[in-house]
Amino acid sequence: MYKSKEEGGINLLDIKSRNDTIEIIWVKSYLDLSASRPTWAPLMDLILNNIRPCVNDNENNNTNPFLTSWTPPIRGNKMNSLPRVAQMLLKTARKYNISFMPIKISKDLKKNLLAWSHIGTPTNAYHKTKTKCLNETHKSTKVKNLLKIRKKLTHINDEDRHFPRKNCPCTACQKDRRIGCKDPHKCAQTANEILFRITPKFNTKTKPKKDGLSLTRRRKEKNHQAHESRQGEILFDPTTTIRSNLTDCFRIFSNPEHNSLTPAHRLQAPVRGLNLLQDHITIFTDGSCINNGKENSQSGGGIWLGENHPKNLAFRIPGSKHSNQIAEISAILLALQ
Repeated sequence: MYKSKEEGGINLLDIKSRNDTIEIIWVKSYLDLSASRPTWAPLMDLILNNIRPCVNDNENNNTNPFLTSWTPPIRGNKMNSLPRVAQMLLKTARKYNISFMPIKISKDLKKNLLAWSHIGTPTNAYHKTKTKCLNETHKSTKVKNLLKIRKKLTHINDEDRHFPRKNCPCTACQKDRRIGCKDPHKCAQTANEILFRITPKFNTKTKPKKDGLSLTRRRKEKNHQAHESRQGEILFDPTTTIRSNLTDCFRIFSNPEHNSLTPAHRLQAPVRGLNLLQDHITIFTDGSCINNGKENSQSGGGIWLGENHPKNLAFRIPGSKHSNQIAEISAILLALQ
């Protein structure tokens, strides 16, 4: 009944799918962490954080819980204590597997991740007694705050040297004591321990491996010109690092089992055969469909690398579903394999 008249239906509006789409867009608005975030979103943060276990008694409740290691419940007493709109938000996020799942993020974005209940840190990395001063006195809320506190341990300056003791006379420790910190060196050590436990994917010390795939500035300019003029070739940019904001790190229809905390990088070129870091291959692919859109449609595709090349291939699409798009995509997938 929901299909078009050409397909035998009556083009009836699918109310359920429409409502699901509205709920997904609503969750998307809530996860917008940019300056254009809706005014109601911070209030939702407070509501959800009331049922979230915190690693510190005075942990900031204005944080977005989807940026933490907490898995929101979808049933039980805590779930039932929430307003109906909050329950709907959590259920929609769980139903469509909406989660924080970037491939790679820039160092600046890593610094803006939460210091407490960090999404890439095990819960046993925090100790309420040891982290109390970092939270209450130093007002540390993000990773960049912990990095600043830890800096005194690695900053080498003979004129203002840091000493590993409670009464260290360095400028940084004196400044910390003025705001009420009783043992700046101990706080720096605690911050260092927390930062060390952050998984490599979100650790600021993890450096991306050079894979020889990043486009040059000149090539990016050519891509931009080709896009603006709608003429010329646009070379695919394989750079996967997210640099804009944390909002772009959320994914829908994700598979939690495939959420790897290992940094994404390209495998090294094989020792034998084609060196993918140095050479390139031009592959031509195409697909077509006979009687496209009809019940008796048939489709197939082809791959061509060169005259009499052993990898040249012509194939037919099996099954009952056929279209030009299916044939073309199948040809590309086979070529990549």
